[in-house]
Formats: sequence, structure tokens, C-alpha cells
Amino acid sequence: SNTFVSTPICCPSRTETISGRNFHNVKHGNENCMHVASQWNIFNNSQSWFQMFQRNGYKTGLFGKLVNNQASFWCNADTPSNAGFDRVNSPCNQANFYNTRWYEKYENGSWEQYTLNVSQSMYQTSYIGNASYKFLQKRLSDRQPFMM
Repeated sequence: SNTFVSTPICCPSRTETISGRNFHNVKHGNENCMHVASQWNIFNNSQSWFQMFQRNGYKTGLFGKLVNNQASFWCNADTPSNAGFDRVNSPCNQANFYNTRWYEKYENGSWEQYTLNVSQSMYQTSYIGNASYKFLQKRLSDRQPFMM
């Protein structure tokens, strides 16, 4: 009934969980989210949760926000950082709930960036929820282990 978090704040907590490292081991002087080096701890870390689960036969999916500067890894990159991810559905600007620019990586390995026609009735949270639901439905129907 109790949950404990060593660093109860956004980027450091997510990075600690995904990398398995404590905050003093995920810091780097030049990063834009509380000095957390997401490139080295998440995207280029072969021991991150996503890469370890994927190597062990799990389908991995990421829906929504992973790190504050995720646009630099997917939306603004010539070659997106997809290591460890079978499926990605992520806004290029997670701070804008009616964001129209998205990055998608599909399970067949293809990826795209696109503009979404978002209305007041279909904002970011709904779009992410629908995509993650489809991923879960597929995992349940093919009875394959997953991590998202």
C-alpha cells in the first residue's frame, strides 16, 4: 500500500526508473531537464528497460511523453533514436495539448512525422490513449508479452 520514489520529480524520476540508475548517476552538465542526460541513460543505454525487455522477446511501446527534450530524438532528428522501441506514438511538443505535429514508429520498423488535424474534442491525451489501447488489444490478441 506504500510507494517510495527516491527523486519525486518529473525527468529525474522517469530516467531513474527506465535506466535503473540513481539521480547522481544520470546527471550531465548540459542537458535541458534538471541536468538529466536522457540521450545516454535512455536512448543510448543498452541496459534501459525498453532495450532489455525488447531483447527478451517483449513488444515495447511508448505512448506520449518520455523525456522533455524528446523532439530532439524523434521529431528534429534525421535518423530517429528508436533503439528499444517497437512502437512509438509521441507528440513533438508535449507541452501543447492540442499539438498537431506527431512522431510515429510502427511495429514493421517504418516511421513517420505528420501533422494531425486536432480539434477541441480530440486533444493529445485522447489521441495517445487511443493509440495505446490499440497496442494493448494487439498484444492481448496475439498473447505476446509487452512493456509500455
